[in-house]
Amino acid sequence: MVQLPRAQFRIAFFGTDRFSMYSLHKLHANLHGPSQSRIVRDLTIITPPDAPSQRGLQLRPCPVKSFALDHSIPVFQPTNPKTIRDWKPEFLSAPRPNSITLDSSIQTTERSSNHDDDNPDGGGDAIGDQNKKKQEHNTRGHAFDLAVVVSFRYLIPYHIISAFRLGGINVHPSLLPQFKGPAPIHHTILNGESTTGVSIIDLDPVSFDVGRVLDRCEVPIENPKAVRYPLLEDHLGHLGADRMMYVIQKMSDLNARLPGSTQDELPQPVNMVFARKISKQMHHLQFSQLSAVDVDRRFRALAHSHVFGVLDGIRVRLLDLAPCEDSSATQILSGIPGSAVFHTDAILVRCTDGSVVAIKELQMEGKRAVSAKDFFHGYQNKIKRAGVMDQSRIMEFQ
Repeated sequence: MVQLPRAQFRIAFFGTDRFSMYSLHKLHANLHGPSQSRIVRDLTIITPPDAPSQRGLQLRPCPVKSFALDHSIPVFQPTNPKTIRDWKPEFLSAPRPNSITLDSSIQTTERSSNHDDDNPDGGGDAIGDQNKKKQEHNTRGHAFDLAVVVSFRYLIPYHIISAFRLGGINVHPSLLPQFKGPAPIHHTILNGESTTGVSIIDLDPVSFDVGRVLDRCEVPIENPKAVRYPLLEDHLGHLGADRMMYVIQKMSDLNARLPGSTQDELPQPVNMVFARKISKQMHHLQFSQLSAVDVDRRFRALAHSHVFGVLDGIRVRLLDLAPCEDSSATQILSGIPGSAVFHTDAILVRCTDGSVVAIKELQMEGKRAVSAKDFFHGYQNKIKRAGVMDQSRIMEFQ
């Protein structure tokens, strides 16, 4: 029995953010790992152009580019920040005759006595040599074998995908076809899901997230009513990296693309949700328009990147909140939606359906973070200086 040589791929990694880093770490570790398990021969990185930092105009590299520079990995960037439709990447312009190697160190020939009788001249080795020559011939004319895309931002056009011998794969943190779109982890929390997963799909040059599904792994969400974005991103980042390596390993064993399934062939969700990009407006928690459940979900999905409320016309960052479980809260706070009072150790805010949210930590713009108690005392002093005699009056979030 002949075990075919394992293909080692030249891979171009397209990525940007922290979620991309989980998969990049896996590829880089394999590149420098034991030879008997190595499937990455060479690694090149492609990232979007450097973007201005949030606090100034200075351009800052994304996490993936920083990793590339720190580890002396070749990195390329398009010049157009909006599209790569017309980009002619220089890293694809110089094809090499043999873009993969075949790891002959793991090639083994196992013969029983029957095989020896059938192949007295060592036919198994001859077959292995023929397969090796065939695989090497198939790599000619391609500088790279595979594109791996993880949270890259751009739609990759056909002229780039077709330059890769085996096309490209994408790691998507949802159970496609549910949560197609740029923000699947956010919408998993916003939608109150109790299960999630990752899908490995091939690249489509026309639309995002519509490729054939090569692998799909479902997992439960631990404590779905409390999970926050950073924890879920970490869980799915590790899972996605593992499933990506599993798919690349299968491609390496076959030295070919995988068949996969169209998304129409997969189980369809009852309520299909498109994971649209998170708008700036969604970071504003308008209690008068949201239930306590929706406020809590938004907070858990978005607080890592800043959520705020507007209190008496002043923008306030909200650092710690949760639905109030105290049954007496609705009696304490009986005003209109958006009204708020301080009670015990929290600021209680009435939501649109009469439910209540408890805020325990806040931060005024330009000030340090404080507890709800300290915030309320400061608020009392402020309105006292403004000539308001009743410092216990109800606050109001707009």
